[in-house]
Amino acid sequence: MRNNATIISLLVILLVFMTGCSEETGEDKKASAEEKTSNKDINFPKSTIEMIAGGGAGGGTDTFSRAVARELSEILNENVNVLNHPGAAGAVASQVMESAPADGYTIMPTTSDFQLNIAQGKTPNYLEEFSALALVHIDTYSLMVESGGEIKDIDSLIEMAKSNPGKLTIGGTAAGGTDQITVEKFEKMAGIDLNYIAYEDAGQMHSALLGGHVDLLLEEPGAALSMLEAGKFEMILLFADEVKEYPNIPTSVEKSWDITGGSTRGFMIRSDVPEEIKKIYEDAIKEAVESERYKEFAKGQQLHLRDGWLNADDYQDFLEKEVEELRAYQK
Repeated sequence: MRNNATIISLLVILLVFMTGCSEETGEDKKASAEEKTSNKDINFPKSTIEMIAGGGAGGGTDTFSRAVARELSEILNENVNVLNHPGAAGAVASQVMESAPADGYTIMPTTSDFQLNIAQGKTPNYLEEFSALALVHIDTYSLMVESGGEIKDIDSLIEMAKSNPGKLTIGGTAAGGTDQITVEKFEKMAGIDLNYIAYEDAGQMHSALLGGHVDLLLEEPGAALSMLEAGKFEMILLFADEVKEYPNIPTSVEKSWDITGGSTRGFMIRSDVPEEIKKIYEDAIKEAVESERYKEFAKGQQLHLRDGWLNADDYQDFLEKEVEELRAYQK
C-alpha cells in the first residue's frame, strides 16, 4: 500500500511538472512569434505623413521629395504631403523637424547642407536628435553658362577669371553652404578668384543667369535640365571622375582638380520614434526608389549619374564621418 501511494505521488508531481513546462514553452513560442512579426503587425501609418523639405519650390530638393513622396503614398497607403520650408541652407527645415511630434508622422529629406550646418555650428548637433533612414543619391555638380555668352568653355572661363580676378560672378544656393564650399575648392585648385552670389532657390539662380546678373552657375544637371534641353544653358565642367552620359563635357578629374563631391539626398526622422516605425520607413524608401516610375524620374533628373544608396545604419555612419571632415575643413 505504501509503495502504491508513493508511486501515485510521484506520478502526480511529474504530471504537474510536465504541464508547467508545456505552458512555459507555449509562452516562449508566442513571445518569439511576436518578436518576429512585430514590424508586420504594427499598425502604421494610420494618417497623413508630412515631409519637411528644406528647399524652395521647383528646386532639386523639392522635385526629389515629391517623387519619393508619390511612391511612399502608394506603398504605405497614406498621403505623404511635401511642405517646403526653405531658408538658411536647410536649417529652417531642421528647426521645424525638431519641433515635430515624435510619432513617426514627420520625416525630412536631407542634403549635404544638413551636415554642413552642424559642422559650422549654425545648428545644434541634430545627429543626436534625428536618426538616418536611408541615403538615396549623391548628386553631381557642374558649371553652367548661358548659351552664346562670352564664356565658351572651361578654358575660356579660367582665362577670363585670371585676367579679371574677383570680377566674374558665380551663382549658387545658400551662403556658406555646400555649393559655396565646392566653388571655393574649385577657385583654389584652378588658381582663380570668383565672386560667389547666393540665391534662395534654383528658380532665382536660373533667372539671374538668363538676366545677366551672374556669369555662371554651380548647378546640378537635373535641376537645370529644361534649360539645357532648350539650349539656354550649357555645361562646361562636371565635378566628377567620369560621366558616361556626357562624354563631351570635361570633368574636374580630367583637368587634375580633385573635386568630385556632390550634394547628398537622404531621409531622416526624429531619433525618439520607435525603431519599428524607422524600419518601416527604411524598407518603404528602398522599395520606392527601386520602382520603375522612380527610376525613370531619377534618370530624367540626372540623379542616376552616381550610385548613392546606403541603409539607415550606414547612412548614420556616413553623416557622422562627414561632419567630422567638414569640421576639419573649417579650421
